[in-house]
Amino acid sequence: MENKSGYKINIINQDTFLLDWNEKPSEILLSKLLFLRKTLEKKPEVLLCRIGYRSLLIQLNKKIKNLEYWNQYFNKILSKIEKHKKLQGKKWIIPVCYENNFAPDIIKLSKALKLDVNELIHLHSKNTYKVYFIGFLPGFPYLSGLDPRLHYQRKAKPKLNVPKGSVAIGGKQTGIYTTDSPGGWHIIGFTPISLFNPKTSPPCFIKPGDTICFQKIDSNSLKDIEIGLQRGDYNFFK
Repeated sequence: MENKSGYKINIINQDTFLLDWNEKPSEILLSKLLFLRKTLEKKPEVLLCRIGYRSLLIQLNKKIKNLEYWNQYFNKILSKIEKHKKLQGKKWIIPVCYENNFAPDIIKLSKALKLDVNELIHLHSKNTYKVYFIGFLPGFPYLSGLDPRLHYQRKAKPKLNVPKGSVAIGGKQTGIYTTDSPGGWHIIGFTPISLFNPKTSPPCFIKPGDTICFQKIDSNSLKDIEIGLQRGDYNFFK
């Protein structure tokens, strides 16, 4: 079902549907998704909402009986978005050690990109990245904002085990591995910040709409931060 607001409704099963926009991911579309999710989460019959690059998955606590009702409801919400201030997420500063011991692919990638290693680090750490959604691994943030000069295809043969905390580049994106995992991205650094902890509530502190800045640190600072994290007195919220 398509409609005037630009999305298509796809029925996934008896209690779940997907709103999908046929447009490129953008901050404007992200604002729509965030606003729609925030409103829907207040409805008692909505169990969960999950954001994608250009989609919103909605699960109800009952069967979908009247799709037209929901279609009209979504359109009504989206018609109000221009009247509301843009939702502002939190800003996080993520320290990254780019030294060779923590960046096994940085030299090879710099050569492939025809960049000096220091220039690669500068380009990676100078931008502010927008979090579009969480996926792939628990707490793994999908980010926009990678400098086009750092875009590079993923590895032809993925590694069987990429360590938790690895900061990497793959295609047009950069990201942080939140658990030990197989992966095909190029590892250019390491952060001691744990983006996912199943023992905390919520287990993932970074959310869609937030922004991330990478801060270059050396191995000595890395040790100091790890000690601060153990004591619970290191602040990476801006």
